[in-house]
Parts: sequence; C-alpha cells; structure tokens
Amino acid sequence: MSMIRKVLFVDDDQMMLLALQKRLTKYGDIFSMILAEDGFDAVRKLKGNPVSLVVLDLKMPRMDGVSLLTHISDKYPDIPVIIISGYRTAEMQSLAREKEVVAYISKPFQVDDLAKVILSTLSKETEGGTLHNVSPVVFLQLMEMESRTCTIRIVDKDSERGGVLFFKEGNLYDARVDQVKGINAAYIIFTWENVTLFIRNECPVKINVVNSSLQPIIMKAVGMKDEKVTEIEEEVSESELELENQEEITQEEQVVLTESNTSDEDEIPREDVSSLEDLELPEEVVVTKPLNESMVDRVRNILLREIGEKCGLQDVYQDPDVDRAVESISKLGDMFNFGNFKVGYIDRNKGADEVIVQGESLVIVKVDPKCPQDKIVQVLNTHF
Repeated sequence: MSMIRKVLFVDDDQMMLLALQKRLTKYGDIFSMILAEDGFDAVRKLKGNPVSLVVLDLKMPRMDGVSLLTHISDKYPDIPVIIISGYRTAEMQSLAREKEVVAYISKPFQVDDLAKVILSTLSKETEGGTLHNVSPVVFLQLMEMESRTCTIRIVDKDSERGGVLFFKEGNLYDARVDQVKGINAAYIIFTWENVTLFIRNECPVKINVVNSSLQPIIMKAVGMKDEKVTEIEEEVSESELELENQEEITQEEQVVLTESNTSDEDEIPREDVSSLEDLELPEEVVVTKPLNESMVDRVRNILLREIGEKCGLQDVYQDPDVDRAVESISKLGDMFNFGNFKVGYIDRNKGADEVIVQGESLVIVKVDPKCPQDKIVQVLNTHF
C-alpha cells in the first residue's frame, strides 16, 4: 500500500484547473490534487498541506508564478516545481535553471504528457525507498550512524500531518512541520509514533540550523506530551510568521506574459527526466525474541498457512551481513526505552518488497509488491 502524495496546481485559469482535475483522476491512487487560483492562495495552501510537488503557471494576478517560485525556493527548497506557460524566453528558461525547476512545459500540452513528468518527479521523492508503519526514532538514528545524505518526507498517520527532515553526512541540518522549523520541528516529528517515510537521496539545504546530534533531540521529544507539542508550536516567533504572511513582491519581479492559444493537437516539448537507479536502503530491523524452531521455516509456514498463496511469498532467507546493524538498533531501543520492534516492511519501489522479522536471527521475507502488506505485518507481529 503506497501513500498518496499531494500535488499543488497553481493557475488563475479555473477552467483549465478543473479540466486537469478531471483528466488526472485516473492517477488518484498515486497523487491527489490541491488547486490554487494564484500565488497568494498557493502560499496559504503550502502552509497547511504536506505538498510533494508544485505545478504552476507563470502569468497570474496579484502574485505571479515568478514570485511564487522564489518563495518556494526560499521557504520549501525540498519541494520540486514544474512550470507550465505559454510564454517561453531565454530569460524564463534561465530562471528555471537557477531555481532548479524540474521541467518547463509550454502551453498547449497534452495532459498525459504532463502526468508522465509528474509521476517521474514523484518517483524521485522515494528513490531511496519508502517505509510504512514505522516509528521514526530508531530509523533516523540509523541515518545518523550511516552518515546518510538525504531528504526524508514524513507523514504521521495519526494526525495526518507532514514534516521534512534534511540530513547531510548523517547530520540533521534542518526540519520543518507546517510553519515550525529547525530543532522545534524536529521535536514534533520525534513525538510521532506511526509514520510513512519517503526517502530522497539528496539534500538541498546548505546551512546547518539544528547544530545538534539526534540523541538530545530524541530524549526531549520522548518525554513530551501533546500539550508540550502545542507549546513548541506556539513558541515560533509571531513576528517571523507575520513576515512570511506579509511578504511583498516588488513590481520589478512582476513579469507580464502573453499566453498562446491552446490546441488539443499540439504536444508539450519533451523534457529530459533523469532515469532513477535502484539505491540501497538501510534495512529496517526489529528486536530479538527467541524461538525454538527454525525462523526461516516457521515464517514461511505461518505465512502460507494463515494467508496462503496470495501472500505473494517469493523467498525467505537469513542475511548475516546485517547482524551488526541489528545489534546497533537493539542497543538504541534499550537505551531509549522505545519498546520492542518485531516486524518491519520495506517498500523497494522496484522488484520485490521485503518484510523483516527478528527472532533468534534476522529473517528477510521477499514478497510481491502487490501482496496484502498490512495482513502480513499483522500475522507476523502476532506470532513473533
């Protein structure tokens, strides 16, 4: 089961937005659409939603696409942008390169071609893997231990809130939850217990604003209650928020654009989208619980007996190479009293997914990506 991402579409042409919404419904199992009529509307909706991608027009009233692009680049450097416009100049293309725009698509365009660029961009958000139903604490400690450079987008299943963590060489550089940033945002994220993680193998943040290892952040977050989380959010400077809300765009930044007439027969220019390679993701591991039987045989028999062939079982095996990682995670769990993790599920995006079970030894179960993930985790969690 994959998490549906949110894509923000910004254009003052309401008829076009509604037409796009209708035509892109068939991709509803991958992403949902949030519509904004101009830049100011988009700024508000960016604050209240965990957005994975922005698709924007350049010519809009009040706050145009160029100004919105600058706002996103400054405030949300992790969110990629696709520009759609009927006005294409060397200056605009230079701006797109400067702001690291994913694609610049000229109007008129084919909706399915736009969808291909959207899907390719969203796939990059999970190039390092996707993990479901996990506690972020132990996994993110592993990111620190392995000196990973990545951007981790997190969605909390209980509150449906979203957050982002930026790691560079194992150091937490920055974090964001709604309007809360830096170490205060990290405190909030580490109070979440049941999340989905999307891992992107790069970090756009250049400055370390956290300046702390994860251990003291986690130790404070573990002792926090819901009231404490609210207090942290209220501690964010009101003057800083007012500054964000009242950002003024200078007239020099306004760009007057002339849209060309649309035609269903024309197609968008093909944009180069880098092919994604399979990248290794640190294994999600679970805490040891001793068994008297062979773990490999027992896991295989339980899945086949209680779920049957529809469990999508491809292989069950042991991997001694991850024993050191298991030991490190177990020590972290004991150190911070996080409780026992027995079963983990890793979404590999391509090929077989993996279920990790820890007993006398670590067992890895390879399953078809279309398997009943929740049922498998529930069955193994019950038995181990």
